[in-house]
Amino acid sequence: MKHCMPTAAALWLALVPLVAQADAAVIGKALADYRAGRYPDAFAALQAECSRLGDAAPAELRFDLALAALRVQRSGDAEDAVRGWLVEPSGPRRADAEFITALAAFQRAERAALAAQLPDAEPTAWTMAVQAMERAAACFQRAEAARAGWPEAQRNRARAEVRLRELQAARDRAAAKAKQEQAPKELPAPKPDPGKAEEAVPELEVATLPPHEVAALLQRLQQKDLKKRTLRQEAQRRAVTGGARAW
Repeated sequence: MKHCMPTAAALWLALVPLVAQADAAVIGKALADYRAGRYPDAFAALQAECSRLGDAAPAELRFDLALAALRVQRSGDAEDAVRGWLVEPSGPRRADAEFITALAAFQRAERAALAAQLPDAEPTAWTMAVQAMERAAACFQRAEAARAGWPEAQRNRARAEVRLRELQAARDRAAAKAKQEQAPKELPAPKPDPGKAEEAVPELEVATLPPHEVAALLQRLQQKDLKKRTLRQEAQRRAVTGGARAW
């Protein structure tokens, strides 16, 4: 994403004559490096000069240091350079501080989004990306309010909101995919082994009796049945007889 940021050169043209304690040679070299795209050299020089001046470092120097820090992905250093201005209720410096903070948050969101796409990504990477982009959009909105109608803040806020929706969608897709992967999977049915013959269930063979054996068997059954009835009748007679005598 391309941001509409003020250039360091434009600010320093007004800064050099006004700050006697600043090292003009160091500043000039840093400006040349910045314009030539040698951002690490520009950042190192501006950071050293700002550290040397300490609390006396002018606002322009701090702002240009923040811009150089953003160019080299030093988001925290960019925020630190203008952090003190965030306590101001309103005005240009409060707007600049909110704008720098928004750009730093935007960088963090994009780095988190890249990290979320790695094979060994942290589970919270997408959430961190979304939260950082939410902060970027909010800071751009405050920058616009602090400097009413600031076009750069308006455009960057709109871009941050579009990117926020993209990151939210990516987070939701990743969450759905993770949930699907964690769901228990049904075990596949065991495949039959073609090399192993299926065991056959043996069938019982029932032999058929010849007719004379069937007749003999029926006769024995009838005799047993007759004997049982005879025994039951005898037992009943004895019980009746015994009962009459006892009475």
